[in-house]
Amino acid sequence: MKTPLKSNVSFRSVTTVKKLIPTNSKVNSFLFYSGEVEASLAATGRQMMAHTNRYAIYEFWMHLLADRHALARAAAHVHPTIDDAQFYFLQEDWTNYKDAKLRAALFFIMNRSSSTGLVSCGELSRDNFNPAAFALLKRFDVENLYPVYDKDDDLIQNIKDASDTEYTLLPVGNYSFNLFEYGKSRAADVTPVHHRDLAEFVGQSDQKVVLMYKNHPALFDLYKEHNIQMVDAYGRPTDDRGRCEEMTIANF
Repeated sequence: MKTPLKSNVSFRSVTTVKKLIPTNSKVNSFLFYSGEVEASLAATGRQMMAHTNRYAIYEFWMHLLADRHALARAAAHVHPTIDDAQFYFLQEDWTNYKDAKLRAALFFIMNRSSSTGLVSCGELSRDNFNPAAFALLKRFDVENLYPVYDKDDDLIQNIKDASDTEYTLLPVGNYSFNLFEYGKSRAADVTPVHHRDLAEFVGQSDQKVVLMYKNHPALFDLYKEHNIQMVDAYGRPTDDRGRCEEMTIANF
């Protein structure tokens, strides 16, 4: 199930996740953004509670799921008015517009037009904003996907507070050492992840937690007590760290 958003981090390990999380499971997924992973799991029979603590992301998805055709019309109306200079202005200002549907339309336009797949940053790249993107927007229709807005800025606290679930999923993406991050301002569509704190939580949690990461050497040591499964650039299982592109980590 392809979503209309450009992914800021694309995953090839969804098949591995599906083997860990059975069909008909209830899943709390966090760091919700493009919906690439969540939509695929929802379309194959898993109930996905897709959490984000960034209201702009939640707002876009609520408009998309409520009336994708109205959202497509709004985006088609606004897009021709955005020139190169305005694109960079909107990266910092788009959340200030009062009309919620307009903000959702801008989210879609800016996401598809950004080289990073993030609305708040990236170089202008118009290649991904094309008729195919509008077609994806108009036909996106999936059951079992429920966006959830978490008001707390603390990701781990939001995971702890989530209830009535069988599995917890975090499509994290890239690992970092979180150096020089104290005091940094946060964009409207970026959720900070403190990776060592997350590892500590996973090690102590009674929840069944599945993490999705891009390959990083530090993760093998950080999660050495857990179930690590690797896939290569084509999503095929591998035992060769040199060919590993992604890691799926489970505490069960």
